[in-house]
Amino acid sequence: MALVRRASVVDHERRTPEAELDAGRPPEPSDVVYERGFPANFATLVLSGKLSVKAGVDGFRAEAGPWTLLGAGALRHEDFVPDFSAHVATDSVRCVYLSHAEKSNAPRRARKDDMRRSPSRERRRLRRDRRVGDRRGARSALGLGRELGRPAGRRGPS
Repeated sequence: MALVRRASVVDHERRTPEAELDAGRPPEPSDVVYERGFPANFATLVLSGKLSVKAGVDGFRAEAGPWTLLGAGALRHEDFVPDFSAHVATDSVRCVYLSHAEKSNAPRRARKDDMRRSPSRERRRLRRDRRVGDRRGARSALGLGRELGRPAGRRGPS
């Protein structure tokens, strides 16, 4: 989560007319996100819109839509060089740029206390307590069982 807070969200407006792209002309430099063979120190997460990707030696074309991550290698290596090119394909695209430096400065793991108190873990604990009738938890919390002459939370004769 800390990595996403440090990342920058950018809105791109396409400058190259679609007719020019269809005719095979290269996109305007402001529309280019990645260029094959040129170093990039960031990964891109597409939030809305689409990027046109041209990958590999054959120039295979594909579209990267919402929730697609491009350039993930940049998060692992500082000297990432993409083997693909990508440019804005729709009228507007919203992206999150994640850099290697931001990833390196992000905390490695959440604190153990946070992990122990995660919402899903708490839900599982509550379900388990309901399933067993919360025999131990509720009785010991209320002090029940003491008036019967046995310690709270213990079953059977004393």
